[in-house]
Amino acid sequence: MHSYVRMCDTGRVKRPIRIMLVDDSAAFLQAVEGVLSRDPTVEVVARCMTGGEAVEQASTMRPDVALIDLTMPGMNGLETTRLLKATAPDLRVILVSFYDSDVVRESARSAGAQAFLPKSRVGMKLPSLLLQLMAPSAA
Repeated sequence: MHSYVRMCDTGRVKRPIRIMLVDDSAAFLQAVEGVLSRDPTVEVVARCMTGGEAVEQASTMRPDVALIDLTMPGMNGLETTRLLKATAPDLRVILVSFYDSDVVRESARSAGAQAFLPKSRVGMKLPSLLLQLMAPSAA
């Protein structure tokens, strides 16, 4: 039952949650992908190292969720979130950062993110957060 709930219901067929990972750290991307690879209800459809790359990939890969690092060179996670939400308003965004404060969380919300996770908690909290974000009542 648990994995059934986490599948996306497109009206015709249930399919895995499509997630795009965005971070300038290849090690972090690899670690998160390792955590998610153990979950058959999640499919990593793109790994991006810049905000610009994420904006390009989102239009073709059409993820359900984007996990975006707050602090990246060039276009930061807040700018990336704003651009992605402007072109894909149904995209659910989770911003992540090593820094956690009320100011960071409010900035994430203001940019349009549905959630914020400290990087230290991604491995432990991401699977349950995906469940919450993809629940029919969260849409």
